[in-house]
Amino acid sequence: MNNKPKMKKEIVCQPRDRNCNYDTTPDLDKLANVWNILNEMNLAGVLDGKIVEIEFETLLNHILRDGKANELCQAITDTADNFKKTPLQEVVNLIKSFFTDTKKAFAGLSISSILQILPPQ
Repeated sequence: MNNKPKMKKEIVCQPRDRNCNYDTTPDLDKLANVWNILNEMNLAGVLDGKIVEIEFETLLNHILRDGKANELCQAITDTADNFKKTPLQEVVNLIKSFFTDTKKAFAGLSISSILQILPPQ
């Protein structure tokens, strides 16, 4: 038996910062929460690769006035931590890490690959 302790997943954050201690691995709850926040910001299309048009002022209002960046970080990390005083670069790295992990999770998934798995009718 292998009794070696499992290593924590290495988070993709550059440069290494305190947000790298958060697990940004997507699960269904995290993905649903992020989807809902992006949907409130009229940005849900970014998850399926659509070009999303939004006025910069509207985006800033969501991020700064409405606190959506803090909510997004909380959803990504599955914590109630306050990210409002976190340096902007660290917030960006955290968000990028989540979307990178999400893209990796969905890599190779397509309608044709799902249909190959399903039994013929």
